[in-house]
Amino acid sequence: MVSAILTTAWSDVRATRYSWFAVAVTLAAAGAATAYSLAFLIDGEQGAAEVGGTLLGFALIGTVCATTSITGLVVNERRRTYARWKLVGMSGAAAFTVVMVQVLTVTMIAVVPGTLLACPLVPWAAGYFAVQGAPLGDPDVGLDVIVIAVAICMGAVVLGSVGKVLAVSRVRPVAALRTAVAPTARPGILATAWSLMMAVALVMFLTSDEIHEEGAVLGVQVIVLLTVLPVTGWLSLALLHWTRLLHIFGPSARVAAGGSRIRSAFTNAQVLPWFLLAGLIVGIGSPMMVLVRADGAELTGAELLVPMLAPAVIPPLAAGIASILVLSPRMRTDVRVLIGAGAGRRHLLGVIGWESLVVVVSAGMLTLAVTVPGIAVANAVYRGEPWPPNWWTDILWVPFGVIAGAMWLLISAVSFLMRPTLHEKGGGASSRHRLSPLNSRAVLPHSG
Repeated sequence: MVSAILTTAWSDVRATRYSWFAVAVTLAAAGAATAYSLAFLIDGEQGAAEVGGTLLGFALIGTVCATTSITGLVVNERRRTYARWKLVGMSGAAAFTVVMVQVLTVTMIAVVPGTLLACPLVPWAAGYFAVQGAPLGDPDVGLDVIVIAVAICMGAVVLGSVGKVLAVSRVRPVAALRTAVAPTARPGILATAWSLMMAVALVMFLTSDEIHEEGAVLGVQVIVLLTVLPVTGWLSLALLHWTRLLHIFGPSARVAAGGSRIRSAFTNAQVLPWFLLAGLIVGIGSPMMVLVRADGAELTGAELLVPMLAPAVIPPLAAGIASILVLSPRMRTDVRVLIGAGAGRRHLLGVIGWESLVVVVSAGMLTLAVTVPGIAVANAVYRGEPWPPNWWTDILWVPFGVIAGAMWLLISAVSFLMRPTLHEKGGGASSRHRLSPLNSRAVLPHSG
């Protein structure tokens, strides 16, 4: 039994090596970020513990969200395969065991080397803090840091994958095949409960006297992020209706918009890491600008934000790019369908561009939905009114634009590289026989 499970797990990993490579890259980044933060918390001198705690908090946000996003995406993408396993007689418990063996094995292989990447980064960051006038001692990435970092990342991966794997292993094969075609972005019970708990904490914080303490506004923004991030799936289901506006821009835009709405789980998996990236930089940085300007000062310590936010930013950035590798088989199938329907190179490039735009705009809308209330709270606390004249100038528009532009270019470039060319074998009429009902509907506006 054990031998059969290991053989099946290894065969499936080889068949989906690009997807698991994407998971490994994300987990390596998460391991490096977590070890980087723990080094300051555990091995730093006096004054480093507070910074280390802040770094670790940011790292945990980035690590949990990135690993949850990428592992959940892999499980969703493989629903059809898991259903076939059950159709040929594999039990639900065996299917669960196979997938979890894969997840935990890849995690161990990726996280341990990832934590070692922090070894050269920690001394550099400590020196950087010292040059900026914030000496934190001489922390080091020791064995204790590595062990704790691996344990944290393993826990984050289990948290992000066990619910989806259980759902797949318990569902009937026919239902799994159906949801594999059009997976819907629905957060689990634990994620929704966590979000509700954080929402209650947010209301209590806003109505208490602690809101007027120094730096409390930034704490509010962190709580807001922790409230919104677990339920981005629910938000995406409502938010993606904006893509109906793209229908006026022609067939390519209609195909991209329709596919994004129908397969909302895949769209949300790409939106989540980019939203986290922009939310940490713009969502927290913008209220910080209110705080600094209210004191009549300039943000002279902005350089410190780079090593402070790096542990939280790097894992979701890796997950955002790596998610395209996971979706590449589906992308290639969709392109063959479009080629079979008569699409030319211009139309294929248009679909790539519009699909990337859907992710960018959706992540941007979520970012502004978090940023604007944060600025209102900061203004109410430090200026006495939530909406003073020219309040929108406190939004970090330049970083927001840079992130959005880089996001669109990266997603478009990687998507273009991962798709087949017009001359690749496998297009034409034979592809149409492999169409799912979803793909048939998505192509209709394009071929119309």
